[in-house]
Amino acid sequence: MTGSFVVAPIQPKRRRRWRRVLAFFALLLLTLLLAASGVVWWAFRTNYLGDQISQRFHLRLPGYFAVGAVAVEASDQVILETISLAPARGIAPLFTARRIIISGPLWQGKVERIRIEGAKLYLSAGNVRFLKQVIDRETDIPASGPPEQHRLDIEGEAFLDGVPLAHDAVVGLVLFGPSATGSGRMILDGRPLEVALAGEGDGEGLHHRFALRPGGATLSVRTLCQRLAALELLPLVPDEAMVWIPEVVDAAGTVVVADRHWQHFTGEGHVTWPDSRIDAALIFDRRRLRLERLVVAAGKTLGTLEGVLAVDTQEQRVQVDANRWRPGPNAPLPAIVPTEAILAVMPQAVFAAKKDKTWSLGLRLSGTGQAKGHLTWSPGSPLLIEGSTVPLSLLQPFLPASLQLAAGHAARLQVAISDRLENLHAEVEQTRAMWNGWALGTVDATVDAKPTNAGFALNVNLMSLQGEKTKPLGKVGWTGTSSAGQLKLHLDDLEALLTRLKGPYILPELRGALEATIHMNLTSEGPRGRLEKATVIGGVVATIDGDEDRPGDPAKEPGQIRFSTVREILRKLDVVAEGPFSFAQGRLDARFTGRIARGELNLAEHWVDLAQRKPVFTCKLSAATGTVAVKELLLRATDARGAPLIDGYSAGLDVIVTTGIFGVTATGVVDHADLAWLASMLPQTEHRLRGEGAVTFTAKLSRQGQRIEGWFLPLDATLDLGSAFRATGISGAVQFLLSREGTR
Repeated sequence: MTGSFVVAPIQPKRRRRWRRVLAFFALLLLTLLLAASGVVWWAFRTNYLGDQISQRFHLRLPGYFAVGAVAVEASDQVILETISLAPARGIAPLFTARRIIISGPLWQGKVERIRIEGAKLYLSAGNVRFLKQVIDRETDIPASGPPEQHRLDIEGEAFLDGVPLAHDAVVGLVLFGPSATGSGRMILDGRPLEVALAGEGDGEGLHHRFALRPGGATLSVRTLCQRLAALELLPLVPDEAMVWIPEVVDAAGTVVVADRHWQHFTGEGHVTWPDSRIDAALIFDRRRLRLERLVVAAGKTLGTLEGVLAVDTQEQRVQVDANRWRPGPNAPLPAIVPTEAILAVMPQAVFAAKKDKTWSLGLRLSGTGQAKGHLTWSPGSPLLIEGSTVPLSLLQPFLPASLQLAAGHAARLQVAISDRLENLHAEVEQTRAMWNGWALGTVDATVDAKPTNAGFALNVNLMSLQGEKTKPLGKVGWTGTSSAGQLKLHLDDLEALLTRLKGPYILPELRGALEATIHMNLTSEGPRGRLEKATVIGGVVATIDGDEDRPGDPAKEPGQIRFSTVREILRKLDVVAEGPFSFAQGRLDARFTGRIARGELNLAEHWVDLAQRKPVFTCKLSAATGTVAVKELLLRATDARGAPLIDGYSAGLDVIVTTGIFGVTATGVVDHADLAWLASMLPQTEHRLRGEGAVTFTAKLSRQGQRIEGWFLPLDATLDLGSAFRATGISGAVQFLLSREGTR
């Protein structure tokens, strides 16, 4: 059996099966799309993405970051709206923005550009501290991968404690990891400000460089100082220091470099204003500011300075080390301070300001030598000046105009000044002083001066250097004004003092000690006043006899004085005196009264005791160049208490002394004289007189010889000339003449 058959394909049934499979997958996809759309709708409807972004910020950084809404404009752009950053929920924010636009291939997890619109920065001391916390935390977070580049653009404004600070701010940056490069501009205090930013280096060596551009670097410095103080970034500048700070400056060219952690800053500062400029290398952080290679050229305001400035904001201390310094007119130095003269000697300065309850200022000065000075001042207190090895010329402004100092220096100096001199103490060495035509030098001294209700008080303690030791010369005190007052003298060594005293008139040789109180007026004609009390102890009055013509000793030049002899006229003087005096046209006129407690007079090279019975005296004294005249010298014997004796002797004398070339002329009368005392005037050695008498005499004593003549009126006298002659009961008058040739 043969046959065949054909099997036909079942095609319709297969199509129905694939259709069912495709329909199933289409339904599944549609379900997934509807579910995804619901999730997206739910996410945007509930701001789920914004909450997730905020949550991620909270996990990463401190503070509270809020996003009001999130919108997806396209596959490559996301918009965050109503953004704010605050230290915590419910606290006023540090930063807000109307929206943030993020663009780029976001499906690849990459961001190319971020634009922040309507940004507002709210600065305060608290917000600055919070911003520091954000920066510190962000810096500590390690990078999750290789750095990516994207662009950041910001436009907005800034406020300080709720008050507008800057507006029309536009910032454009290119970010590459933590590095940023770009620029920004804004209107700050009504003036344009433009800053260029460049990130350099990487890792821990990364730093951020800011530069102020020309045409956009004008700053109101005083306002800026107040705002930095409000942010607690700098201490508050006191009002009295504001006058030192210019109002507006141009800081073009200033560069500031911040480290990776924004903790330490360096750079170069350049500030100019009319006729002035400041340049310095900058080193600072949030506590300290240091300006090295500081050069200030502002002679009309701050002055000029070269050195280093350091500020510690925590300890509120400012210090300037200046190699060269010259203050300007705004420096709080009293006009009495000789600033130019001080800085000529001590140009190097260390200026320090410290705040406790109030600011106090200190200034240490030094020079190329050993001269040093220290000035301190605080509000309500006088300016204090302390120094060592200070040239005496610097003391001149603090002293009366009539007293001039020359040469020497002050080993130690202390001066207190307000609007006038409050106190001065100086320990001077090897100085010369000039007063009304007289010069004293060279001496060591301590000088104290201070104001009084009627003028000033000046006390000088004089000393002379002998070997390595000092010997006291005496004390001089003045109380009054520069033209009238009281002069007190306590001189221990007249000879040592007078050898150092030079003036328009020749002074006699004087030795001994002197203590005196003098009321004096300094008139245009000369000083006049009253010697209230003067006491001479152990004094010697002498004169220098110049010899021009000694035979056998030829002169080098005709008329030259080759030899001089000091001839003592009075010695062993203990005298107390008082009375008025005047000095005019080189002539001293006085009328003195007093008492002679001890003293000897040289008569014909024979010393006569002047103090027998401690006589009181009155006299008229006149002295001019080369001549001293004592007129109407009246003496009267006293008892132990200084009262005149009724039966004691009295004497009247006129004496003229010629100084330079020794010469004495004297005339006088002595009544009720002790004859033994009169006999002491005689040059003979073998004689004795007893009893009382009277004498009138004229004496001329000179280098050429001595001659004394007169009348002797004995009363109950006894004369004994040894074994050759003896007489008693002498009466009447006896004329005598004593003479002797001089020695050359």
